[in-house]
Amino acid sequence: MQIWKKTLASAVIVALAASTPSVLTVIPAAHAAVLDAQVPNVLSGALQVKVKSISTEKITGGTRLAAVVTMYNVWESTARVPDYELRARTASGTEYVLRPSADQPVSIAPMSSVELRYMIVVDRQDAPAPTDLVWVDVNKDVYPKQETKLLELPVASLVWSGAASSAGQLSQIEWGKSFTIPGLDSSLSYQPVSLTKQFKDGAAAQVLQLLVTNGGASAEAIPAVEFDGQAAGQLYAGELLDANAGALEPQERRYVYFAIPYDLTQPLDNLTVMTKESYRVPGKTDASATVNYTVGKLRLAVPSQDGSAASVPLTEGLHRALKLDPLAKSAYSELGASVEDFRLYENKGQGYQSGVVKLKLSNGTDKPLPVPAWAFDLIGPDGNSYTGSRVSGNLTEVLPGTANVVDYAFVVPLAAKPGNHFTLQLNDAKTAAPYKAPIAQVSLEAGYPYQLGKSTEFYPYKLDIKSHFISLSTSGSPTGGFMYQFKLKWDVELSSTEAVIADDSASKLQLELLGSDDRKLGTQTLNLVGDNKMLNGEQSIYFRDPIDQLENRLKINVYEVFETPHGQARMLIAHLE
Repeated sequence: MQIWKKTLASAVIVALAASTPSVLTVIPAAHAAVLDAQVPNVLSGALQVKVKSISTEKITGGTRLAAVVTMYNVWESTARVPDYELRARTASGTEYVLRPSADQPVSIAPMSSVELRYMIVVDRQDAPAPTDLVWVDVNKDVYPKQETKLLELPVASLVWSGAASSAGQLSQIEWGKSFTIPGLDSSLSYQPVSLTKQFKDGAAAQVLQLLVTNGGASAEAIPAVEFDGQAAGQLYAGELLDANAGALEPQERRYVYFAIPYDLTQPLDNLTVMTKESYRVPGKTDASATVNYTVGKLRLAVPSQDGSAASVPLTEGLHRALKLDPLAKSAYSELGASVEDFRLYENKGQGYQSGVVKLKLSNGTDKPLPVPAWAFDLIGPDGNSYTGSRVSGNLTEVLPGTANVVDYAFVVPLAAKPGNHFTLQLNDAKTAAPYKAPIAQVSLEAGYPYQLGKSTEFYPYKLDIKSHFISLSTSGSPTGGFMYQFKLKWDVELSSTEAVIADDSASKLQLELLGSDDRKLGTQTLNLVGDNKMLNGEQSIYFRDPIDQLENRLKINVYEVFETPHGQARMLIAHLE
């Protein structure tokens, strides 16, 4: 038999051959049958017990054996928590007495339950695995002391050994299947919805979206659980993102999110459902008095590919009301939304272009509605995702009975062409912050360039150029010769194609004056909304940058332009000669 170190003050080791003589009594009857440790079993009188969790893990100084047991009082009067010994027995027959937590409850209210926590640290590095938990009533008032074995529950299949646990040790749940967490007295069920790769401060994380359903008759809070990732034998701790999710009402369904940081070079093999446990060490009051640890309960298979879009409703094409996930917190049911235009804009001189999405928000109610905290991703034909930025503006709410246009810009590669298929993904940017949660998606085709003529529609405007004339003026140069300035006189009408309000950061018109060799001679920018906006009718526009060379074949390109976070994006809408 192995010789134990006497200096291990935190461990109490009890073998069957104890130094103090004892008489062992075994209570037979139903207890002799094979029992299920995860359902209540009669311990004595009004008391029943089941095993919530049991673990054996190597730590500094040895091996930690820990168990959490739920004890029930099935009578109509308060019951005392008995001082029975709880022992963990291994396959070799060795029994270890587990010490109760310092904050162990002493009584149980009528028709209710409490959690009892036990732990011991033994000086062994081979992590003994318990096969049974045994309750023993020890009578020390007689000599030899008398031990009565009250109940033993098989736990070999429940033992958690940390990240080193074998893949087959825990039950595995298929992706998308609903499940409950073994050992918990809970009416909540969980269904994995999506698992998406996202980044925070340059670090990768998998964001797990779960649909939680309360199938019970009373409100219930989400228990202290984790969803950890496992890869190459290493566990990556998951973090609940919506820490203030609150309780779920009876029959309520709600999404919760966990972020699991991981190494990009090691894709996750599976997810492990963990319960969070704690234990108060008797006799200690310092920071080491509380031991926090986790115990694996289930394994969850990961999807074969990024599951970001498969879980949310799909809207086909432009001008259609977006189908928002009804369970998403930011999906305001009273606010209508639709994509009205999507095109690829030029970023001159850059190695990329901009995909610009024009989103219409409609308020048909009699009260103002806030602009939702949505974030957007554009998924290209190659499957790559591009994060969007709102073109800066002051719009924070949509007034009653009105509709507003909000613009979003995405950096996309030059290889993208008009006619290519894209998917626009709408995300809730608040609930799972700093990560995003998908709530809707729209199937889009990149629009083709505008037909260049005297009349052009670019949402939400129509521009009619009725006439135009370019003239020049001359002035003397300090160095001799002449300097030339140009003026455009045109008759135009700008009208709205739809009763919508454009944000003050919406698109503008840029007039680019070109010479006979397409050399740029000057530009002017015209506002379409707000102060100094462009007027209808006849007006003169001056290109104030003088040039020292006479040009006689002048032309003007008219662009729709956006000032985006990554530079100016533009699209040609008219050409004047």
